[in-house]
Amino acid sequence: TAHGGTNLATSNFVNHPVGLGPITFAGGNLDIRADASIAPSNDIFLATNGTLTMNRVSAVGGTGRVFTFGALTLSNNAMGFSGGGGVNGNGAQGFVARFTGPVTYSNTATISNNGVEVVFDGMLVNTGAGPNNLAKYGTNRLFLTNLLNQTYTGGTYVDQGLVRVAGSDTVTQPLGPGDITLGTNAVIEFRSDTNQIFGPSNGYTINLLAGAGVNVDRRTTN
Repeated sequence: TAHGGTNLATSNFVNHPVGLGPITFAGGNLDIRADASIAPSNDIFLATNGTLTMNRVSAVGGTGRVFTFGALTLSNNAMGFSGGGGVNGNGAQGFVARFTGPVTYSNTATISNNGVEVVFDGMLVNTGAGPNNLAKYGTNRLFLTNLLNQTYTGGTYVDQGLVRVAGSDTVTQPLGPGDITLGTNAVIEFRSDTNQIFGPSNGYTINLLAGAGVNVDRRTTN
């Protein structure tokens, strides 16, 4: 367990509770706690499956907290996120794990988030010859905010929760060219301020199980 935020003994604000270097998961769980948003900025590497837990230092309460990291390298492993959160992670105890660098994997990228919203600002980069899939589990939301055409060629599977992507005149494949499959209680949300086709030339093929949904909305407020 590592504590960030305001040090009550010195009143100094701690942004880097585990230092400035990369964090490598070789199994187990890393619990980072803070009562405010912090920017550890560490790159995270998975040598095997790992879990990042985000929690409070003090008692229940306070506003939502954003923990900002650098790049995420999954290899062929699964990254779990857990933490205290209200409905959809938006309650007073909500947490957001934000990654500003690329998300790199070598076969299938597996993300599972419960109690934590996850934001990927960078590209999803596949470096192997595997199926190149993106798989999302857990009840909270995943946001792909980079407004770029993804280059991974596999399909996208959403088991639970919501995945939000955005498009534009030049961005038509925010989830790559592959098919999209939605499990029960899963939602994919497309946002754009233009008339456009999402996906390859004829649009994405979307496979829906009972209870799944597709949302559309604007990127901006007007």
